[in-house]
Amino acid sequence: MFQYGGSARRLYTRFKLLHLVVVASICIIFTWSVASWLPDSGKSISDKKRLQWEILQLSQRYVQALAEAQKFEPDGPYSSQTTAYDMKKTLAVLLHSLMQRISTLEAQISSIRHDSVPRLLGFSGNFSIQNTSFQRRHLQQQSEDAETIDYIDLLQGAQETCVLQSYRLLAFPECQSKIEWLRTHWKSHSCYEELGVDGSDCSMVRYLSEVEAHCPAIENRRAALTRPQAKVRKDLSGLLHLIPVDKQHQFSYKFIYDRLTRLWPEMTDAMQTLMQWSQCPTNNSSTGGSIPDWFASVPLQLENQTSGCPPLWNRPQLTVHLHLGFISLSASKHFESSIGRGGPLGELVQWTDLLAALYMLGHRISFSMEINPTLERLRIPEYGKSPCQVDSNLVDLIFTDITGYRQLRRANVRVPACKFRILDSFGTESAFNRQKATWGGLQLNLQQFFTMFPHSPDNTFLGFMVESFNGSRLPNKRTYSGKPIGLVYGKERYMWKGSDDYLQVLSEFLELHGNVADASGAKLPRFVRNHNRSYGQDYLNLLTSSQVMVGLGFPYEGPAPLEAIANGLVFLNPRFAPPRGRGNTAFFADKPTTRKLTSQQPYLEKHVGEPYSYLVDTQNATALRLTMRRVLAKINTSFAYRPFEFSPLGFLERLNALLTHQSFCNGAAGLGLLQSPLPLPPDASKEYTFVADLEARVNSVRWPPASSLRVMLAAPGLSCATACSLVRSTNKPPVRPTAEAAVTTGYLSRRFMALPLPTNVTCPDCLHCAPEHFPTVNNRFTLEKHFDFGCTNVQHHNHPLAPFRWAPNNTCVFQSDRHWFDCVASSEDLQLTRICPCRDALPHQSAICTSCL
Repeated sequence: MFQYGGSARRLYTRFKLLHLVVVASICIIFTWSVASWLPDSGKSISDKKRLQWEILQLSQRYVQALAEAQKFEPDGPYSSQTTAYDMKKTLAVLLHSLMQRISTLEAQISSIRHDSVPRLLGFSGNFSIQNTSFQRRHLQQQSEDAETIDYIDLLQGAQETCVLQSYRLLAFPECQSKIEWLRTHWKSHSCYEELGVDGSDCSMVRYLSEVEAHCPAIENRRAALTRPQAKVRKDLSGLLHLIPVDKQHQFSYKFIYDRLTRLWPEMTDAMQTLMQWSQCPTNNSSTGGSIPDWFASVPLQLENQTSGCPPLWNRPQLTVHLHLGFISLSASKHFESSIGRGGPLGELVQWTDLLAALYMLGHRISFSMEINPTLERLRIPEYGKSPCQVDSNLVDLIFTDITGYRQLRRANVRVPACKFRILDSFGTESAFNRQKATWGGLQLNLQQFFTMFPHSPDNTFLGFMVESFNGSRLPNKRTYSGKPIGLVYGKERYMWKGSDDYLQVLSEFLELHGNVADASGAKLPRFVRNHNRSYGQDYLNLLTSSQVMVGLGFPYEGPAPLEAIANGLVFLNPRFAPPRGRGNTAFFADKPTTRKLTSQQPYLEKHVGEPYSYLVDTQNATALRLTMRRVLAKINTSFAYRPFEFSPLGFLERLNALLTHQSFCNGAAGLGLLQSPLPLPPDASKEYTFVADLEARVNSVRWPPASSLRVMLAAPGLSCATACSLVRSTNKPPVRPTAEAAVTTGYLSRRFMALPLPTNVTCPDCLHCAPEHFPTVNNRFTLEKHFDFGCTNVQHHNHPLAPFRWAPNNTCVFQSDRHWFDCVASSEDLQLTRICPCRDALPHQSAICTSCL
């Protein structure tokens, strides 16, 4: 028993020891496992450094591989799949590893930047957009080591800071709302991520400024967004290669090719003169293409501009597309063939001249006559159906016509309407711009319509170049009959209808010749010799052999009469009594204008006159004979005359100013009209309060400059166009300097030396209505600043006469919609006084003010 019990105790003891060993082993194993699972601080630090090192190494390899692969690829936000638009974040990682060594300075700068308060209405501060989560962490970790950084956050854009100049935000009214929308919807389509949006505010602002152009450029991105500089080009071959050649438009191509070839030598001389006038020291030293503040995509300001010096040496290169919608086969299958028969060529003249000038001024241009090539130019296929407005920034400007604009809108081209310029021969008035009509209803800014002649100040005068083939004095040319040659201006037979009696009287004084393409000699009056020459050198030889061009009353406002007087001919300009317009002439019935023509060529009637152009009464034989005797008395001493604004030099000067300064995408032109609801204090009727300053600054425009503005009260019953034209400018022309002084006195002085003041214009220094400044004067504060009266009552309405003052109850009515601004509108109400913005005009350039260059 004893033995048994002893054995039991020994077994029990052994079991207890074994149990303790097992428990101890389990504890040791558990402790070892936990210890192995928990990293020690040294190893954690080592792993962190290793991770940072790996990120830096991968980033370096990524940048090197990307640079090698994309060496010859175009850069920009539009091709992020090929250019890796998020490369900036990878570079940020590399740069931060260098920045760690200056942590103290970094902490101080970070504190200053993050503690700044946005001042949206101060016009002098900055608006800082930061990631909210990062702001919270920054406030919690201000006292921690400045070297601490979350690399994942940095790669996700959380630690970026986007600074926008607050005054620039006023020019982008949709910026804030677009940011708010993207915060919620940026994952709604993959295109946003492909174009660099990663959820951070900075990526959204960058996208909205550089892709969709709804926000101003981030301050630290502005320098990187500098465009190539536009450099003057004088190689004609490069331009000819840009013109598409196809059998469908062979007549158009031949016309454009021949005209460019003839014009180019004179254009080259004109550009050389313009460059000599523009020898501004500040611009000569410039090598970069600074970007005008009006560009939506890259709103940088042209800097260091010498007063009176056009920015010919410091201009950004624009991307411009020209779409000739009127000539496309989808618009008219007969127009192309009519060109070969001498059909309407005035529009094609203007298009050719615009194409030539854009190229010579150094801009990137593309050109098409059909809709499909235009769509290929204005679309990126992979983003065609996406919500990303990538194609909104593919071009800076699109020149087209009313037909072309409608074609592109029907095709859903997503280019903002503000980037369009519409070539419009007869002009568009406000009422027809707002309502649907055959040639109206586009609802654009009226200044976006570019006209052949300076019809109305509401539209922009583009013009064209008049060819000159001879010297200023032409020899006395006579035929075997002893009479001067009179070339009848009428390319098709229908234009001659009803003119037999008129031509019969003229045949007493002139040997009449015609150039009708669709009629044989038998169908014309027997005393007219027809040549049937197509437009080109043969026709120009016929023109220069004549001494008189005979107008028949149609076509209206064509370029041929100016071409005639530029080559020494006298133009007989038929007078219209009564004036012709929508109410009495079928041709004008569907035109978007109420203008009434008092002659076939109103420009010559108003701006040129005798001895270059004579008004004739085609229905009064006696008066016609008296006029012809006056013509013949001076015909042997007649000189060629070409208005400067229709010369190559004048055209280049004007177009360059428009391309540089005219904008409709932002600034006052891109904003709704601000209507202040705040009343004025009783004792502040003549002072600018904060509200006055805010309203005036937001609504005012930069071009034409405020220095050119004169605010006028029109006499009752007058339009602003008429009221301004009755007032002479107070800006006197500069005193003619000596040749030595002109070298240092700037562009205007050199220009003045070369161009004498016009002597045949009725009022060369009269003012012109400035529709761009309607928003500037469309508030009661401006009235109280310029005039000695206040407004007892203030109202805002859509009214063609606004802004105006109604005397009976001293009510000031201001415009509430900029589409209603109208220079030419008038009223018979003698109690109503229009408030008119007027400007002066540069001598020989009615479309440009003296400070507009």
